[in-house]
Amino acid sequence: MKKILASLALTAALIVTFAANAFAAVKSVSDINSKMDSLNQLGSYDFHRFINKSDLIGERLQNYNMLTAQYQNNAIVAEETMRGIINQINVLSGSSDISDMEKTMQITKLLQEADTALYDIDSKTIQYLYSVRPLMPTLTYQKYSKKFKEYYNELKLTNSKIVSK
Repeated sequence: MKKILASLALTAALIVTFAANAFAAVKSVSDINSKMDSLNQLGSYDFHRFINKSDLIGERLQNYNMLTAQYQNNAIVAEETMRGIINQINVLSGSSDISDMEKTMQITKLLQEADTALYDIDSKTIQYLYSVRPLMPTLTYQKYSKKFKEYYNELKLTNSKIVSK
């Protein structure tokens, strides 16, 4: 009876794991490492390249710089979160105190946390684009938004794309 219950529990855990991973952007530590590289690029990129220097001056430029710095800080925080997740996965993998099933479940949970952090960056990206909109003339914003979305989508942080109209 115990063997049947244990195999049933393992089967249920595997089904949940595979179902959760079907839409996941992160499925392994190597995926997390590549996403960390992309987050690093996002956090250090010079977005001024997307606009003409004369399009934003004075207070608008200061507000743009502040919003951009906050957004890039979010990317850096997400990268640090990923680094912490990798450390936790390495500790779990090296641990002999817990069963393999428990390790698998905890590692799956950590990978889901990494996914959540990436999709949170997606959300913050959309918020950022809407927050810089009033700071720019319409044509400048349209060009900026298009170039920014292209750059962001090339990073492939998640399975979703930010689309331009």
